[in-house]
Parts: sequence; C-alpha cells; structure tokens
Amino acid sequence: MDTAAAQAAMSVMPGGAAVGGALATFNNMNFIVDGKSSSGPGAGGGFSMSREEAEAALEEARGVAADLAEQAEGAMELQQTQAPADDPATMGFNQVGLEAFGNGAQHVAAERDYWRSLVTALEKALGVYQEADEQAGQDIGKSGRQKDSGGGLI
Repeated sequence: MDTAAAQAAMSVMPGGAAVGGALATFNNMNFIVDGKSSSGPGAGGGFSMSREEAEAALEEARGVAADLAEQAEGAMELQQTQAPADDPATMGFNQVGLEAFGNGAQHVAAERDYWRSLVTALEKALGVYQEADEQAGQDIGKSGRQKDSGGGLI
C-alpha cells in the first residue's frame, strides 16, 4: 500500500487521521547530528543529538520497524479468514470481522511506515555526517599538499 492510500484509509477511521497524517512526519524533519544538519545549512529546528545517540535511535527504530513489518504481514493474513459455515448469519458475521481485520491491517501498515520514515531520516542524517567527515579528511590532506599521506602538515 502506498503512503497516500494508507493516509486516506487511516483518515476515515476513528483516531486514524492522526496516524495517517504522521506517515510523513520525518520526511522533512531536520536531524542535527554532532552539529551537522540533515536538511542542509541554515535549516532550523528539529532534533539535535550526538552521533552515538543517533546511531542508538536508528538501531531502535530499525527494530521497531522490523517488528511492525512482521505484524503487518500477519494482520494482512487475517483478512483471508473464511467463515466456518455458509449460512447467512455466519457469512455476515465473518464479513464484519474481515472489515475489522482490514482496518487493523491498514493501521499496523501505517505504523510500520511511520517508523520506516524515522529510519530513513536517521540514515540520511548519519549519512550527511559521514560525508562531512570524509570531506573534512580530504580537506585536511589537501591543505598539507601531501597527495598520498591521508593527512597534511598542519
């Protein structure tokens, strides 16, 4: 299910608008890792943390996202539940249950997507930090005019 479909499905459920709208929460969030902004220079606000805190948060978010991915699969499978009999009452009751399972599956998928967006944002923030570290290393090497030493005279 794509993000727009999940948001639309969640918005019609009781309390669903909050979860559906949260899917994009971290897409444009600014994470500042050891002073390096994930949204570029001059971006204000967001979360500020050390590299170790960001890595720990990333690891935790990955675990939650993986758990929710498994739960989402199980929730989708519940939508395949068959009625135990072919009489109208049983079939009607089963249909109501299938609708509830469908709503639950959409909710779990939205939560999974929420955590995946956090993982993506943290990975981006840590990647920006790593690129800045690599660039600083190259700049130091160039400043000493030593080509192969990996460092320069400072």
